[in-house]
Amino acid sequence: ATGTPTATTSPTATLSPELEAARKQARDSQPPVKPELITINSEDGAIATAKYWLQLYYYTYISGNTSQYKELCPGSSYTATTHVEHAKENHALGGWTEPVTVKFTKAFRRDDFKDTVVIQVEFEREAFTQYHSEGRIQHYEKQSRWAGVKLEYNGSQWIIIEAANRAD
Repeated sequence: ATGTPTATTSPTATLSPELEAARKQARDSQPPVKPELITINSEDGAIATAKYWLQLYYYTYISGNTSQYKELCPGSSYTATTHVEHAKENHALGGWTEPVTVKFTKAFRRDDFKDTVVIQVEFEREAFTQYHSEGRIQHYEKQSRWAGVKLEYNGSQWIIIEAANRAD
């Protein structure tokens, strides 16, 4: 064969030592602790599970580890698949997210959904930075947010059917 091989660059080749250390720390992050109440078919169990979903939502982008998220959100719905695909793709190409600090301020069962369990979780998310695989760096300011989480009890634990994470 004739021709000259071409080199490709990746974000990992250009990371400063500080950013390489930050990426390693993020990827080595421990998952949030699965709440014991996830197995209890009660409003408290649903609320604990909704909070856990929110922690896993950010954790997948931080670490690239999606196994706990997929366990909590089984199936092929938008909530179950899209978040996992985005996190895996960004990590596979060298991106990551700094650890995200969440402070829960309120959580309750929504009474406007009569035939299903929907939990609303209100929280403050501290500022953080996301490093995209193509080299783009995106900073997110501290923000008050809320999540709506539709859950179902499967006989042994709560699972997430649909969820949305929104700004106030």
